[in-house]
Amino acid sequence: MQTDINDKHLLASIVEQFSDPEKMTDYIINNSEIWTQVGRTLILEACRELISTFRRRQREVAYFGNTPFEKRHEFHRPPVDNNGPAAVQALARSNLNSLMNFPLEDGTLLGDSTHDKLTKMIGYYQSTARSSAVKAKWLLLVQQSLPDGKRVRDVMTNERLNELREEARRDTR
Repeated sequence: MQTDINDKHLLASIVEQFSDPEKMTDYIINNSEIWTQVGRTLILEACRELISTFRRRQREVAYFGNTPFEKRHEFHRPPVDNNGPAAVQALARSNLNSLMNFPLEDGTLLGDSTHDKLTKMIGYYQSTARSSAVKAKWLLLVQQSLPDGKRVRDVMTNERLNELREEARRDTR
């Protein structure tokens, strides 16, 4: 399901007018014509973000428990004194188990997945990969258009950013 490009253009023009999210929200909600046109798009984008954040947190908890972010680099550090064939075999066994416990986007562990579940997850990850490829290409085009030492907002308009995004979409098809 894709949002209408006209909705995105209207939202971009509204975003340019506001720096306070609460004022922008009130403006959209209180303008029935705008709300009718972009309300679904806004809710859809918010739901995507909420689901993404929730799933990311599920994966983090599966991998790291409640280990604070700044200590996670210690989590996978092998002990220095364990090298040699026994340590390699232990690491291999550990990796085998950790791969079975790899959490998919919906929280299902890879080891518990069925053919149908994997088909759905493959579709999800392929869609995410396409979306990420477009974003990476778009940001590359923005970067190439940006002089050193300048901020994007200082040298580009929303219209130019939209043009570059459309170019990225065409280039990654």
